[in-house]
Amino acid sequence: LLRAQVDVPSTNEAIQTAFQKIKGVAILPGFIASTGNGVTSTLGRGGSDYTASILAAALDAPVLEIWSDVSGMLTANPKAVPQAINIERLSYNEAFELSHFGAKVLYPPAIQPAYDKGIPVILKNTFDPSHPGTRIDKHIESREEIVTGISSIDEVAMVNLTGIGMVGVSGYSSRVFSALHNREVNVVMIAQSCSERGICVAVAHEDLQKTHDALNEAFHDEIFSGRVDPIKLEEQLSIVALVGDGMKYRSGVSGRIFSVLGNYGINIRAIAQGSSESNISIIIDSFDEYRAIRILHETFFEKRPTPVHLFVAGVGSVGSEFINLIQENKDKILKNHNYKLNICAVANSRKMLLNKDGLDLNTALIDLKRADKKSNLEELCAFARDLKVPNKVFVDNTASVGTSPFYLPLVQAGIHVVTCNKIVASDDLAYYRQIKHLSDMGAARFHYETNVGAALPVLHTISDMVRSGDKITGIKAVLSGSLNFIFDTYDGSISFSAVVNLAKEQGFTEPNPLEDLGGTDVMRKIVILAREAGYDVQMEDVELKQDLPDACLEASSTKELFVELQNHEKYFRDRLQAAESDNKKLKYIAELREGQLVVGLQEIGADHIFYPLRGSDNMIAIYSRRYQNPLTIKGAGAGPEHTAAGVLSDVINSPLSISHNRSVPSPD
Repeated sequence: LLRAQVDVPSTNEAIQTAFQKIKGVAILPGFIASTGNGVTSTLGRGGSDYTASILAAALDAPVLEIWSDVSGMLTANPKAVPQAINIERLSYNEAFELSHFGAKVLYPPAIQPAYDKGIPVILKNTFDPSHPGTRIDKHIESREEIVTGISSIDEVAMVNLTGIGMVGVSGYSSRVFSALHNREVNVVMIAQSCSERGICVAVAHEDLQKTHDALNEAFHDEIFSGRVDPIKLEEQLSIVALVGDGMKYRSGVSGRIFSVLGNYGINIRAIAQGSSESNISIIIDSFDEYRAIRILHETFFEKRPTPVHLFVAGVGSVGSEFINLIQENKDKILKNHNYKLNICAVANSRKMLLNKDGLDLNTALIDLKRADKKSNLEELCAFARDLKVPNKVFVDNTASVGTSPFYLPLVQAGIHVVTCNKIVASDDLAYYRQIKHLSDMGAARFHYETNVGAALPVLHTISDMVRSGDKITGIKAVLSGSLNFIFDTYDGSISFSAVVNLAKEQGFTEPNPLEDLGGTDVMRKIVILAREAGYDVQMEDVELKQDLPDACLEASSTKELFVELQNHEKYFRDRLQAAESDNKKLKYIAELREGQLVVGLQEIGADHIFYPLRGSDNMIAIYSRRYQNPLTIKGAGAGPEHTAAGVLSDVINSPLSISHNRSVPSPD
């Protein structure tokens, strides 16, 4: 008689008769009942709430209030999520699901009578009577929230029944449930593979041995014959359930759960979704329970900034400016994109700093100079891979060939790569295509917009043209801001070497200006443009019309280069005077024409499209089926501030970006 079954007709009749005589407020005890013979009994768990629900249903009450020591239901267990918030309204379905998975403020069977009559239930707090609590209705017409609440059960075990002999054979599920029913084992959750090869049941840890014995007995013959594998037990697990009627007909919720938990290194052992589409339940390791709840609560309930974790190689002119830009614009980035940029690693060629909690942007560059840790890109990349945080971006602000081998494993590990380094996009075609393919598949993004034109939207423009069905037939471009600055500035009043040095001091040239003067930098850029346009080209395919004296080309150091430039001042002055005598200018131009790539210094007249180009500006003229009169892009194409701004733009576009197929078709 500790969990008596209610005689509903007799009880309702007795309640209705008694209340016909009651005037005013009636106070009744709960939990206690009696049999028809007058023997005292109890109603079991939730007995007092059950009593109130029985009374409400019998009297057709407009509402049932249940008072306890909490203000209704919260979006999550406050022990796991201190910032959990009160749920103002729930459907009965949502309330029952949350209660089943750990929200102990409500015991569903206790309010069954009120549910049957469609009577709203309000959960109120005795110690905070002014709080509105949580209202539970049979139906809620509209629900903006995707997820209404998160609850969990700990001390769960998982039992796996698998075997090739189960495929195509009916009755296995019923035998599992029958065997467990006979041992009075309650199944908390069940999942079955669509191949029919396995059934997974979750039970309370205290029922694990009974479950194991019951299934071993029920499937003894199949296990002995090898048709079913030995039963596998897994302990120290928890179930986390996301509940909400708003999940109905909403695609992508499960994917979002997998993605966000995967980003934090939390492995999902099993998943189940009820036919009501109001509950997605996952099984995870117990030590991850509270962390998973906090992460999911932040994802679905809190408008907190999205953390973006950066690992920065290179703090020269571009790299230093990049860090300064983040510091100066962090509030704007937070406001406009809801991103909180967090630099976890920074390295130059000699030293590096690693900090999983993030470096102080105000002192990062100074701290790096004082650091004791030697620079090691392999260690830095391993640190990035192992750090269990979401939205990781490796930023390469170097011009080094040494960073290239790390790009592919980083993208494979789900780490975005952003680079102004032109090596990968212009060297080995197969390696470049492999990284591009992975990026297109959406595992992680590979952004290199600043490879050509600094912050100018050159590569995106060409890529969008190709993806929309256009065919690039030709490109003419001034691609070196440094060379355009040099030849635009050089007028004979000062030496050519002095102008080159000025360009270097202003950050327009590569660290070694011979990269610019010798044409290598422009060659790389036209190769990158051609590849983006759909042409499978290599550096050796570029015809370089070399105009630099051999002694300059053979300089073994930057210092030696400037000596040779000074020694050959007459050569540069003669080139300038020859062009000026014909009213022409010297421009270093790269061209894609009829599938061929040509780079070199040209003398152009006033009728040429590039004649008005001044200073360090770049200009790209794109010819296509749609644009026979070229589409032109013009603007500053050199300088640390412009390149750093382009890198930062790529960083902002990397995390959480939707994967678009940007694969480049053949020009044919």
